[in-house]
Amino acid sequence: MTKEKFVESDFLDAMTKQYFGRVPLPRGDTPHLHHLIPFDEAFPFSLLISLGIQLSIEKCRVYADYRKEIPLCTDDCGEEIITRLPIAKLSKDTPTTPPCFKALAPLVFREIRKHYNIDDEDFLLSLGIETMLYQLLFCGELNSYRSVSSHGRSGSVFYYSYDSQYMVKTIKPPEAFTLIKNLYMYYTHITTKNSYLVPLLGLYYIEDGTRAEYICVMKNLFTSPNAVHEIFDLKGSKLDRSTKSENRKPGVPLKDLDLGTRVFPLPTNVLAQIKSQMDSDVFFLSQVMLTMDYSFLVGIHYVDKNTVLPAEPTSTITSTKRISQSQYASTTTTTTKTLLKRLSTVSHSQHSEPEKPPEGYLSIDKQIVYQFGIIDYLVEYDSYKQVETMVKRTRANREDISSVSPSEYSSRFVSYLDSKFW
Repeated sequence: MTKEKFVESDFLDAMTKQYFGRVPLPRGDTPHLHHLIPFDEAFPFSLLISLGIQLSIEKCRVYADYRKEIPLCTDDCGEEIITRLPIAKLSKDTPTTPPCFKALAPLVFREIRKHYNIDDEDFLLSLGIETMLYQLLFCGELNSYRSVSSHGRSGSVFYYSYDSQYMVKTIKPPEAFTLIKNLYMYYTHITTKNSYLVPLLGLYYIEDGTRAEYICVMKNLFTSPNAVHEIFDLKGSKLDRSTKSENRKPGVPLKDLDLGTRVFPLPTNVLAQIKSQMDSDVFFLSQVMLTMDYSFLVGIHYVDKNTVLPAEPTSTITSTKRISQSQYASTTTTTTKTLLKRLSTVSHSQHSEPEKPPEGYLSIDKQIVYQFGIIDYLVEYDSYKQVETMVKRTRANREDISSVSPSEYSSRFVSYLDSKFW
């Protein structure tokens, strides 16, 4: 067997295992999701994304093998892999210049994926264009990305990967710059802590002559076998924090005011672990990345006879030492080295390779399974947000609005979550 046929055989074996050996994620009725088809306006753009990811991951793999003896360093955060995407000229409106696809800091994100046990093959099976072509040629099905109707005000476009393991999201340039300038510290934090930050697994830039977008790939928080019956997006603020009745559909997150007085009753040992790590994550966001406006995403599954119960968390995941409120209010003039040293003392793992947070937590009465994660943590308190603060102050008290400084936001965020965990 030639090398080419051997590689092709391996690929088909992997694809067969992927699609005939993996149980689909239970989604139920999700009217805000739909598979993209060629007639959808977003379909060509999704094809460019999947093609760009396919080619850039393959290039990155070659580059990583070339320099595998060289340890990762801060300079890797500024590297790019640039790919000109081949595209057929379908009409006179088709751009004459091939679309440009950039993989930003590819080696750093590759190491982050490795920390979460995601190798290149798995990543491409979920997101690369070869997966869609395989399904189309060998199964007669068009298995494209799934478009997500966004009900937020960010204007971002969301897609689910073929198998719902990942989400692809467009982000604003300031958010991309925030991630890149803090990337090495971000990499250090999430690979040495059992972090509740939903991991960002890739950052890309695509320009096709008609639009230019930054795109990030993140882990889908809800990948357990259990259906998610309710989702809450919590910030600890009150102004405009309720989902409109016409938008209340399965899979659409509810907000702070919709949660009301409900709490999350969990065992005492689990609460100590969650609160300790949550403090570490929020401290990192407010004092290192200097971001705000992030959300605590909660997925709720009501236990039934088909529920797969989560494993009991071990007692060695984190210590119970917490950050004091005075630490949240500390000045931001502290050096980065000092901040990272302080972070390392907040949540200390007993293992050289930290454990990941469990996929779910069982309530005290064993009737509910919760899933938690922090999302949308790339927003800085810039001049736009400061103007937003002044405008919203005319409608509500400062304590009730989401647009406040990182230190204020983190303090209120932690206090609010403390009141919800019992």
